[in-house]
Amino acid sequence: MEALNWDESVKAADFAQDGPYRVYVWQPNAGKAAAVYASFTQAAKMHTAMGAKVNIYQEGVGGNGKVHYVMSFED
Repeated sequence: MEALNWDESVKAADFAQDGPYRVYVWQPNAGKAAAVYASFTQAAKMHTAMGAKVNIYQEGVGGNGKVHYVMSFED
C-alpha cells in the first residue's frame, strides 16, 4: 500500500532520529474528509506543542481511503 504524507516537504531522512511512535488509523465517513483534515491539523498543532512529532498520511494505491495519524517522540 502506498501512503502519502500530507506534508510533501517531509523526507525519509527526517525519521532517522525518531524514537517511540503511535499510529492511529481513521476511516473518515463519506463527505467528512474536510472536517477530518481540519481536526487533524488542529490536533497536530497541539501534540507538537506538547513535544510530539506528527505526520499524517492518506492511503493511496492499494489503500481504501484511511488516514494514518502518526506521533513520534524523542524517547
